[in-house]
Amino acid sequence: MDPNKEGDQGGNGKLPSVDESVVENANVTRSILESQAQEINKLMAIVGGHTTILEMLCASHAERKKTRSFDDEEKTLDPQVHHVGKKQQKKQGSSTKANWNVHALLHVDKVTKGKTSGIKNVGRRRSSRLEQPLKRKLDYDSGEGSHKPFVKGPGAAEDGSPFSTRLAHWKYMDSGELPKFFQVVFRPPQGNRFGATEMAVAAYIFAVDLDQREILFPDEHCQGDRCALWTLRPQHELVDDILNLLVKMLTVERGDESAWWLPTTFAQLALNPTTYCKDTLEFIRTRYTIKKADKIKKIYIPLNKDRHWFLMIVDLDSGDLIYLDSAKDPDDRAHRVQMMTYVAFFLETMLTDKRFYENQASIPPLVSRFNLREPLVTQQKDKSKDCGVFVAQWMQLSHLWGTYDIQGVTDLTRMSLALDIFFSKANKKKDEVVKLAIDYWDKHDQKSSTTRTKSAKKSVAEVVSLATSSSQSMTI
Repeated sequence: MDPNKEGDQGGNGKLPSVDESVVENANVTRSILESQAQEINKLMAIVGGHTTILEMLCASHAERKKTRSFDDEEKTLDPQVHHVGKKQQKKQGSSTKANWNVHALLHVDKVTKGKTSGIKNVGRRRSSRLEQPLKRKLDYDSGEGSHKPFVKGPGAAEDGSPFSTRLAHWKYMDSGELPKFFQVVFRPPQGNRFGATEMAVAAYIFAVDLDQREILFPDEHCQGDRCALWTLRPQHELVDDILNLLVKMLTVERGDESAWWLPTTFAQLALNPTTYCKDTLEFIRTRYTIKKADKIKKIYIPLNKDRHWFLMIVDLDSGDLIYLDSAKDPDDRAHRVQMMTYVAFFLETMLTDKRFYENQASIPPLVSRFNLREPLVTQQKDKSKDCGVFVAQWMQLSHLWGTYDIQGVTDLTRMSLALDIFFSKANKKKDEVVKLAIDYWDKHDQKSSTTRTKSAKKSVAEVVSLATSSSQSMTI
C-alpha cells in the first residue's frame, strides 16, 4: 500500500464516513447546488417584476399629481379631528355638512435641534426637502417645551388659504422659496433652509410696506421694534437694542447657568459717573443677575467706542479680563483697554453688596486686579460693520466652542440672530406677531394669485381675438 495514502487514512486505515459520502456522491452534491441556484434566479426574477410594477405605479401617481389642480390637493387633518368628523357626518346624514375648525399646526421651533411637531409632509413637497435642515449655530435651547407647535387662533387665516396649504404642513422651506412678490429689505440667504413659520416671520419683519415702529419684541429696557431688527441687515451697524434683546433672551433661557449677561447700559453707567442712576443699576441687579455672584464663573459686558462694539468677559475662575475685538486698532487699543479697567472698578464696587451672594461670608472678587488676556480672534472684513454681530456670537456661543475664535459673520448669521431673538421665550408678543405674519403672507399670496389669474385671462382673450381676426382675413 502506498505510504502516503496510508498516512492520509489515519490510524485505523479508513476514511471518515462524511468525507467518504462526499467523494462517492459528488454528482448528487453538484445537482443540489445547481437546483438552489435555479431557485435563487427565480426569486430574483420575481423581485425584479415587483420593482417594475412599483415604478409604473409611482410614474402613474406622479402623472396624476401633475394634472390635479392646486386647490384640490389633499389636506392633512389632525387624525382625531378627522375621525370624529366622520362619525358626526354619519349621524347628521349626507345632506348636512360638518363644520370643522381644523387647526393648522405651524412648527415654531429653532431648527437646529432636529425636533419636529410630528406633522407629515404633504402636498407638492419634494423628497429632497425631507432632509435635515441646516443646523443654525445660534440655537441652543433644548429644554422641555421649547418646540411647542403654534396653533392658529380665530384671528388667523382660515384653512385652505395659500399659507396653510403650501406652508403649514411643511416642516422646512428652502430660502429661495420666499416668493418674489414680497418686497423685503433682507431676504433669507440662498442655499439654506428655514422653518415654514420662520419664513413667514422673516417676510413680516423685513417687509418694506409695514410700519418700522411696530413693536415686535416688547421690553421695558430697550426698543424691540422693526426699525431695530432692520439693523441686522448686511452692511449695517447693529444698534444696542439688539444686543439688549439678546441679553434678555440669554438671561431668560439660560439664567440657571453660571454666567451673567449684562446690558449695554451697565458699561454706560460705569463710564459716565456724572449720569449715574441708582434706579437703573438696581433694575440691572434684579433683572440680569439671577444667579448669585458666588455661583457664577463668567460675566459678559458689551462696550462701545466711537460706534464700534467689542466685548469684555470677566472670568472669575481664572482671574482674567478677556478682551475680544473683531476690528483691532493699534491706535485705539489703549483707550479700549482703559475703558475695560474703568468697568472692572465699577463692577468690583458693585460686588461688595452682600445681596449678590448666597453665602454672606463670600469674599468679593478684586476684579480690577485681574490679568488682561487678549485671545487671537478672526478679524471682520473691512467696512462690513459686523462688530456687533461678533459680540453677539461671543456672548452666546463661546461656551460651546471652547475658544473665542469664530469663522466670521455671514448673511445667515444675521438672519439667524433676528429669528432667534424673535422666537425667544422672552418675547411675550411672539404668538400675536406670528398670526399677523401668517395673515400678511396670505394677503399678498392671494393678491398675487388674483393678478396672475387676470393676466392669464387677458392673454387668452388676446389669443382668441387674434385667431378670430386671422380666420376672418382668410375667409375674405
